Amino acid sequence: MEQVLIVGGGFRGIVASYFLTRAGCKVTLVESAPFLGGVMRSSEWNGFQLDKGCHLFSNDDAEITETLLDIMGGAVIPVSFKYASATAGTLSDGFAIPDLTVMGPDVCAKILYATVEAASRPPEEPRSLEEALRARFGQTAADHLGRAAAKMLRARPDELDAAVLWTANFGRIRALPEEATRLLKVHPVLDERLAGSSQTDPFGHELDGRAGCPFRKIYPAERGMRGFCDAAERHLAASGVELCLGTRLDELSADAQGVACLFSDGQERRFDRAFWTADLGILSNLLFGKDPLTPLVHKVPMVLYYFVVDEEAMGPHTYIHDFTPEDAVFRISAAGRYGQQITDDGRTYICCEATTEIGSPLWENPEGHAERIWRETAALGMISGPMPAERHVLKTPVSYRVGRPGHQNATRELRDRIVKTMPRIAIDSEGAFYRNDILKSLRELVAA
Repeated sequence: MEQVLIVGGGFRGIVASYFLTRAGCKVTLVESAPFLGGVMRSSEWNGFQLDKGCHLFSNDDAEITETLLDIMGGAVIPVSFKYASATAGTLSDGFAIPDLTVMGPDVCAKILYATVEAASRPPEEPRSLEEALRARFGQTAADHLGRAAAKMLRARPDELDAAVLWTANFGRIRALPEEATRLLKVHPVLDERLAGSSQTDPFGHELDGRAGCPFRKIYPAERGMRGFCDAAERHLAASGVELCLGTRLDELSADAQGVACLFSDGQERRFDRAFWTADLGILSNLLFGKDPLTPLVHKVPMVLYYFVVDEEAMGPHTYIHDFTPEDAVFRISAAGRYGQQITDDGRTYICCEATTEIGSPLWENPEGHAERIWRETAALGMISGPMPAERHVLKTPVSYRVGRPGHQNATRELRDRIVKTMPRIAIDSEGAFYRNDILKSLRELVAA
């Protein structure tokens, strides 16, 4: 039986362990934290399990949905959801990206002409997000999307790597009414640039999942996303995975025969292969004594506001993205409601996410901005009534981690160097960002 080491106990490490165990490997998972799940793990407050933002599993691939159901033992909540985005203060149902149609027909006509013209040119190799947006949609759309990206990621588009186009979901635009969009999306090049709503037909873009489950999203049945993390720990342990939690990897070397490791508890271990699912910069430090990636990483701080509210006072939306630059709130989710965390007297919670900078007034005095966050949330229709006294504020120094210009190329060069010189160490795709993309990437990597 092949002995395989998994480094990292976040979502990537969990699913890599799952697939490798099913492939017949003896798996050891090492994670420096004393628990699995990383940022997915909820925290408890006043009887509620608080997710760090909006977390839902998508049912867009039957095999992947079966994997998630297996890990959670089938204990899931089907979520029928309604979502929207706010652009320039205008709400657009069925979209999680900026809606450029609110800019008016003249601006949209200019954007569409530039998008079609850009699609007809040979592909470019942009270095920054600004260059990528301009090459894909033209200058007008790049300006509008750039402001939305700057709000979300707290950096100018020229300060971000071109790969952020996909990791931050700016690869498609909404610049036409729905029927006109469907007409143009018949063309494959425009189909990958124009966004249509899937709200009226939940499986319109994701037909694969329909065979497995009759709903578009699923969520753990108990304890929020911590329920998934706890279920994963139980499932992996029952499958024979050796879980080394609260353990750090201090040394790592590889040769043609396998991988040698020194754990922080003093154990020296040897494995046939290693799957790296943690920060790639840490691996580079272990192997080569230097980390070329961390200086090219932009970290986005966030303040999360949790308000305890009456369910009856909540609007219809599951979540809303607010791309209006003047608003402090970026995303609001009805996590308590869709997670069925509702008390006997009808109280639940909503989560409001505000990206910011370390040292900003919002970061230094988040409670002083709670009233503003509440007003913006109410203005979007997520809630009504006065701000409740029962609320909780959580500050996280790192919510998103995205690359600065050059990060994608540096990552690719590092991956190529490791793959060519140390084939016993496997790394999943640097392009996988969303959970189902991660699952697909790891499934293919294990199969290879």
